[in-house]
Formats: sequence, structure tokens, C-alpha cells
Amino acid sequence: RIAVQQADLERHISVVCMSIYDEKELDLLISLLPPGGSSSSNSSSNSSQQTKKTCFDSAYFSGSFSLLPSPVNALHSVAKLLPPPEKDGGGGGKVYITQTFQRYAPPFLSLVKPIIKFLTTVDFGRLVTTTEILDIYKESGLKLVKHEVMEDSIDSFLQAAYLSILSTEKELST
Repeated sequence: RIAVQQADLERHISVVCMSIYDEKELDLLISLLPPGGSSSSNSSSNSSQQTKKTCFDSAYFSGSFSLLPSPVNALHSVAKLLPPPEKDGGGGGKVYITQTFQRYAPPFLSLVKPIIKFLTTVDFGRLVTTTEILDIYKESGLKLVKHEVMEDSIDSFLQAAYLSILSTEKELST
């Protein structure tokens, strides 16, 4: 059984997710934890060896990374809730990120999202370039396992949708 703790910036998204959860009777497969809660049972086989701070096997950011005021701090925070490599016996806990990043960002493009927010009150975050996100990952100290364009998704000269996987296994310095 999977334990999930959702943290979302937009309440209406949480409401939609809960209606789907109820409609599909997902409570048979997934237990939802309250915000700030932790799971007493962990899906990994060695949960009894994990520290009290280790609550989850993985964390997932779905298109929300550009909204974070400090992505590096967010990665540090979730890494504290994941097992270190020596606890899980193979690579550590994982952080999954799906997000569209800019391959090329003309100067005027960085003004578009703030203007949209001003006109609609919807915050789409800021533009994050592929170079910038790789710097963020490196600064986090987490090991970058994968950073690839997602198949059958946005993939143009200006931007692409990426799947990034990071691990609590430390990146080796070269």
C-alpha cells in the first residue's frame, strides 16, 4: 500500500485530486497522510532500520519547481525525508521532477509570465533554463540520475518537458 502526502500551493487542485481519489476508490491502494504527517508503515523492506525523520521512499514535484522561492532549499528539505543510500542498500531515496524548462529564452520572454500573473492572477512561476536547472541540481548535492526530455511531450527549440531523477546518494566530485 502506498502512503502519499500532498503539498500543493493551489487549494482548487487539492479539491480536484480528492474528488478523483474518492470517485476511483483509490483508498484501497493509497493512504493519504495529513499535511505534516508521517507514515507509521513504510513501503521499503528495511523501514525498521530507518530513522524517525525518514518518512518516504521518494518525492515528486509535478510542474511546480519554477514556483518555488528556493529550489535548492526545497531539495534539501525533501532529501531529509528520504532514506540515505546506506539505509536502503541501493542508491538512496529518489526525487522525481517533471517540468518544462527553457532551452532558449529571448530576453522579452522572461516578462511574459509576470504579465500573465498580473492579468489573470495565475502564477506560472518564472522561466527556468536547462542550464539553470542543472546548476540547481548540482548545488543541491544530490546525485543526478536522469535528466531527459519526456517522450510524446513538449520538445521544441524554445523549451522541452523533462523528467529529472535525483538521488540522496551523493554526487561524486570529479
